[in-house]
Amino acid sequence: MKTKYLYTIIALLMSVNAISGTIVKEVSVNNISIDGKLFAVYNNNKLPEYYYTDVEQKTGSSKLDIKVQLRIYWDIWGNYLKLGLKPNENLVKINNEIFTAKDYEKLHILLNDPKAGIKYYKFDQYSAEKSEQQYYNIDAISGATVVDASYDCVKGAVKNCYTIYKLVHGDVVAAIVQNTKASFKNNQTSGILNELISKVANNQKANASYFDIITGSQNNNSVTYVSSVIELARKSHFSNKEFYTWLESCFNDTNNNEQKTIIYNYLVQNNYKTKAIRSFLPGNELLQ
Repeated sequence: MKTKYLYTIIALLMSVNAISGTIVKEVSVNNISIDGKLFAVYNNNKLPEYYYTDVEQKTGSSKLDIKVQLRIYWDIWGNYLKLGLKPNENLVKINNEIFTAKDYEKLHILLNDPKAGIKYYKFDQYSAEKSEQQYYNIDAISGATVVDASYDCVKGAVKNCYTIYKLVHGDVVAAIVQNTKASFKNNQTSGILNELISKVANNQKANASYFDIITGSQNNNSVTYVSSVIELARKSHFSNKEFYTWLESCFNDTNNNEQKTIIYNYLVQNNYKTKAIRSFLPGNELLQ
């Protein structure tokens, strides 16, 4: 086992057929910026659990034509979930050093932040080397509201970080949300899950009393349920210690990697970092 392959198993397995107990279907989308096809992964109740796409990503120095197949995952409401790479493939920096485990962790933190400073840059026409130079030049920022640049990209891989970030937070997000809403409309749920989905889909907010009800439900072993509770919390600007504690208990009780990662991403965004959360790195299984 080698540390340099630490992150390549994030996807667990790159083969669609290897996703056990789920149904994978291509999502029909038009005029979105991703080059690859978008897939939805459904549970046995025909409810979506997460989405992914495979893209060919150029990496390393602009002088070398190094490409890897990158898998990008989102939850059912279009929030970034995680990345995946084929076994023995890695992202590379402009000095041709492969990403370390810390580099992948930093990239994950960047992609998990929808308000990251990198969104204000314009590097589309720049080489990897030029992007690196411009990133540390405050004049390169296009957003007039940005005062201080937060250098949260991986050093030596600014163009990679920028390109992947644009894909993750681009127009594919709206396509995912649209498909999720249609899926629930076509496959009616019942009880508290139906009410929860309806609130999220219609951009409604909920108060603390409602969160007491939904966090007391027995549905918390469902990826669909937990991701929707979290999305409702985002829309409602709701947070308290009891809610974070409930999420951590869901995190500890599940063996589902996607559900763990959804909870991890949200708690880290809100600076809730207990020992169990800090010790988790999405997809940190090692390859043999």
